[in-house]
Amino acid sequence: MPDTERIIQEFDQLVSRHGKLILFLCQRASYGRVGMCSELRQECYAELLLRLAERGTALEGTREKAWVYGRCRVAIDRYLRHLRHLSTLPFPEGMEEMLAAPAETPQQVAADFAATLGEAERRFFLLLAKGADDETLERTLGLKHRTVIQMKHNIKKKLKEYIYENERD
Repeated sequence: MPDTERIIQEFDQLVSRHGKLILFLCQRASYGRVGMCSELRQECYAELLLRLAERGTALEGTREKAWVYGRCRVAIDRYLRHLRHLSTLPFPEGMEEMLAAPAETPQQVAADFAATLGEAERRFFLLLAKGADDETLERTLGLKHRTVIQMKHNIKKKLKEYIYENERD
């Protein structure tokens, strides 16, 4: 057991010293996708922990950094090879037909989004979708310029959230 505790302590110190390097490598390999970056970090940690037990002797300075870099690259490459292999597997039965189904049109998305808004925001959004400028919105709805700017900001934010929620489903 004392050997296991020593390895865990060394691992914690290794991660605290080189955590930024590991995170950088994972973010670069995942192109900023948070979920994939997290999975890559876990792969790197597992690789480092396994190899740390095999290594035996301690490294210092640049040799340790090079060792961490090499181990992380091995883990990341193995994970990416696994993803490429999964992408070559055939689709499950019926999946190709589902993927070939026509996507929603922008008009359908806009109509569905407008249905989620309150009455005042819905009128504002529909006028905005028809191409109304700020002055027209002010005159038509009887709003101040500051209110128009704020409502545009709020609706854009809600639209992003709405689209993001539908993409996850």
